[in-house]
Amino acid sequence: MDEKEPPSAAHESVVVAKRWLSNRVFELALVKPAGFDFLPGQKVKVYIAGMAREYTIVSGPGEEYLALCIRHLAEGKVSSRLAALQLGDIVAFSAAYGFFLHRPGRSVFVATGTGVAPYVAFARAGIRDFTLLHGVAAVSELYYRHLFLTTAGVYIGCLAPVDEAASVEGDIFAGRVTDYLRQELVPGQYTFYLCGNGEMVGDAMKIIDNRFDGSRVFTESFFDNDDR
Repeated sequence: MDEKEPPSAAHESVVVAKRWLSNRVFELALVKPAGFDFLPGQKVKVYIAGMAREYTIVSGPGEEYLALCIRHLAEGKVSSRLAALQLGDIVAFSAAYGFFLHRPGRSVFVATGTGVAPYVAFARAGIRDFTLLHGVAAVSELYYRHLFLTTAGVYIGCLAPVDEAASVEGDIFAGRVTDYLRQELVPGQYTFYLCGNGEMVGDAMKIIDNRFDGSRVFTESFFDNDDR
């Protein structure tokens, strides 16, 4: 479904918190403007220094603050500026938009890296008992795992290669999320949500077509080499 371009700089708000989830991913919290509405899974465009980037909202609709999950690239034109923001700084952003929303069904959430962000919003909005596969390069990148350990029915950290698995809570699978779909997930009809790099989304779609007949699939993809 095509998305309408969101209005530029529809809102401005104040930075009230910034916390690092790993050595390259952080959560930025803003005061939620009066009248700002969104659905879990939606995103905003953030505007800074004449540039704009999309970031998924990770707070729940009922929360006081508006939180964004941001992957920091040292060379990133936008993410490096956002990482340098201080408490009290002003951030401009669009109205919420997007169609990557939760539907009733037997949910399997699949993510690579910060593609886990919409599932954070789902969990914070009260969605429970889903299966979540989170593919990362190191255990330290399994951010939000404590939230998912208490909300997911099945939570699997997928690492290739496994580096610190013995010291982490939750189940660890030695391989990619697509390997888990191909080898471990019991065949059946599911509602799949795929969010992450475009290669993963494409590969997972092929596996779902072959192994999970009758399943529904919703996707949101990005590319790791995107200049953030």
